[in-house]
This record gives sequence, C-alpha cells and structure tokens, in this order.
Amino acid sequence: MLSVSRRALASQGKLADARTILQTLLDGAPDDSAAWTDLGRIRLTAGDVGDASVAAARGGAGTARALRTDAAGRGDP
Repeated sequence: MLSVSRRALASQGKLADARTILQTLLDGAPDDSAAWTDLGRIRLTAGDVGDASVAAARGGAGTARALRTDAAGRGDP
C-alpha cells in the first residue's frame, strides 16, 4: 500500500509528501532497497543530487545505476 501511495504522490508532483512516507517506511525498514531507490529518484527529481547520491549508496549498486539512468534520460550530466 505504501509503495503505491508514495509513487502516486511523486507522479502528482507531491514530492514532499512522498518523501515523508518514504522516511517513515525507512525508519521501520532501513534495509528496504526499493524504498531507497524511490527516495533517491524523488530527491533527484527535486534537484537534490547530493542526497540522491546518499540514498543510492544506501540502496546499493542497483539504486546507483537506476539513478544514473534516470538522470541520463533527462539529459542531466
């Protein structure tokens, strides 16, 4: 349920709300790599590259790859 809610909020541009849900989820499940990936994407979308990198590192190598792919698709360096 939370994954649907956070993704729906993010797709509607409600990044702060999605970030709050993710932080709550990660407080209880700090090893949830999918949540870290979503948080990294939200942070990257918000222009917070530094914190997106932190989330990528916490999520593992797959998260870092996903964020680079997202950034490349938007034309970011």
